[in-house]
Amino acid sequence: MKIRLNRRDPRFLIGLFFVVAAAAMTVTVIYYARATVPVYQAKTDIAFGEQLTQENVELVNLPSLGGRYLVAEQMPKTAWAARSLQRGELIGAAAVSENKPGEFAQTVIRLAGPLPKSARVGTQISLWLVATNSDEPAQLLADDAVVAAIPEDSAGNYSVQVRLPVKELPDLLAASANDAKIMAATR
Repeated sequence: MKIRLNRRDPRFLIGLFFVVAAAAMTVTVIYYARATVPVYQAKTDIAFGEQLTQENVELVNLPSLGGRYLVAEQMPKTAWAARSLQRGELIGAAAVSENKPGEFAQTVIRLAGPLPKSARVGTQISLWLVATNSDEPAQLLADDAVVAAIPEDSAGNYSVQVRLPVKELPDLLAASANDAKIMAATR
């Protein structure tokens, strides 16, 4: 018995429809999988309150990420980090501010010992005045300091550049000027 297909046979037309639909969907999926969007990425560790510039951010092409990250057209002319960012981190839209955050100052503080190993640029730390007499408790000097830079010193001196609210600066500078023992702790 010989089966003869007619070109108007519904099975042939339905099969042809499925083949064309599958090819169209494949082309569409491949097209959208290759579509990329330029988003900003941190080139270096960026501390809270630091200005975003070409030296510390770069554009990278990534698949569309649903608007969660800062794309090229969204970067304000003057942008500030609204939180600390790690090197290589994609910059979210919420991590950028057009306004400089608060009144902050930067200063370098000599420490009595090394920074905790987990401290890096952008880490929030507390600075403590350690009493030379073991009967006295340590005194909190600054609770909202953010590591802005870690100077390299081969002579065994420990120091850290911090960004902190201006209101915490007088006590910290007074202790530093008196060669007091200042220690840092991560939060």
